[in-house]
Amino acid sequence: MSLAYMISVMLIYEECSIKQRSIGIPCLPFQNENYINMKEPDLLIKIGERIKDIRIKKKMTQNDLAIECNFEKASMSRLESGRSNPTIRTLQKVCTALDIYIIDLFKD
Repeated sequence: MSLAYMISVMLIYEECSIKQRSIGIPCLPFQNENYINMKEPDLLIKIGERIKDIRIKKKMTQNDLAIECNFEKASMSRLESGRSNPTIRTLQKVCTALDIYIIDLFKD
């Protein structure tokens, strides 16, 4: 199980309302069926796609984002295409540059 997957599960669970848990309704990680049983390569691609979508909405180029994160453009390209397994620190840098929370990468 990848670190990115474990963090995503924790973040989604944390977002689950206290009231929902208090009345016994289970908080499933990724209550969206698209994420249930997702394999690591698919998850990495999904994270990369989300980063790219958010970057484009913020009218940033891949190079702009790479510079903000202090990455090489090739590293950002691998991240957006799902060809690298980012650390939490890497995701945090990207999210800071995009002005979003890490959990936003795991939402549809």
